[in-house]
Amino acid sequence: MLLNLPLSRSELDRAAHLRGDEAALADLWQRAKIIELIDDQFRIKDEALDFVSTEVLGDRFFLGIDKVETPYFVAYRKSGGAPIGNEFQSLRTIGKKLNDLEIGAAVHALALAQWHESHPRCAKCGEATVVAMAGAVRKCGACAA
Repeated sequence: MLLNLPLSRSELDRAAHLRGDEAALADLWQRAKIIELIDDQFRIKDEALDFVSTEVLGDRFFLGIDKVETPYFVAYRKSGGAPIGNEFQSLRTIGKKLNDLEIGAAVHALALAQWHESHPRCAKCGEATVVAMAGAVRKCGACAA
């Protein structure tokens, strides 16, 4: 029986109680460890995630907080076909090198980004949806679904 699946490890508390609190999220962003994700490629340095500053571009998704209350976010954007530098690599490439906290955050970040990319429209009425609850929800402005 497999008990130690690398991609199932995580040390983040997803802190759902914070997702609807815009003021708290703004404060958390200012002191967060932020993962930069372009398409499906993570910014890395020395075989680990390279956390970036709050100036990074992209959609912000809250990933959770660690044991010492450090917040984690992902800043996700599409490349638009522009070349992505060698400092970005896929989860498949870097996953085995990451510690439990980083692999859990990276898996969650990639899953959220791919979910948002594949579900841009409302399942009820077909209109475009927007990100809500710090990335955990998509809302429809047309039918409120």
